[in-house]
Amino acid sequence: MKRLIKAAAKTGSGTILSLSCGIIATKIMAVILGPQGIGLLSILKQIRQTASDLGTINGQTAMVQGIASQENEEKTRDYIRSVFWIILVSGVVVSGLVVLYAAQVARMVLNSRDPKIISLIRWLAVPVFLNIELLFMNGLLNGYRWIGKLASVGVLGALVTTLLSFPTACLVRRGHLTAFVWMMMGSILAALSLSIYYLEKEVCLSSILLKEFWRVKAWAARHFFSFS
Repeated sequence: MKRLIKAAAKTGSGTILSLSCGIIATKIMAVILGPQGIGLLSILKQIRQTASDLGTINGQTAMVQGIASQENEEKTRDYIRSVFWIILVSGVVVSGLVVLYAAQVARMVLNSRDPKIISLIRWLAVPVFLNIELLFMNGLLNGYRWIGKLASVGVLGALVTTLLSFPTACLVRRGHLTAFVWMMMGSILAALSLSIYYLEKEVCLSSILLKEFWRVKAWAARHFFSFS
């Protein structure tokens, strides 16, 4: 019971801090850019999230369940390695589709044929790919029940977004729309770096991924897809 309360407290405090940072960042950009700028950023985030869900095959729950259900450490490592390569390939494919179909996405979602908007969507492929990898790492942290570490990763990403919100808004106001993408990349890279640091320190992630890195276990793939 004590562990459950402690985990809930970590998750709750992390969520509160992340939301607070998000409110501050939104307020800063709203003051400088107005509703049109905030609306564009919101749509870009929705596109990124939708593409990220496709890239991870909606598999965070499958990650947690798969790690928890394995009989021994070796099978757990095989599962992690297999899912990593599945998601890596899926992430490359989805990011490539964002680049290839940027004009169609701009027309369907933003009702725009503006070359600047199309270019912005293409650039969005980078944070989409990085976010897919971050979701995989978060799934690992969650699977190993490192709730405090997972919360700190989320807080760091939100904090970096807040710190970058003012310069980003200033650049966008001058017409540099790709500043939105750079802000996303900065936030995701910070969170991704911290999650990799935690996983490397605790389970030596690189040794898990590099051992027989070319081999995806069929049973692991079946298990992952059955839940994702």
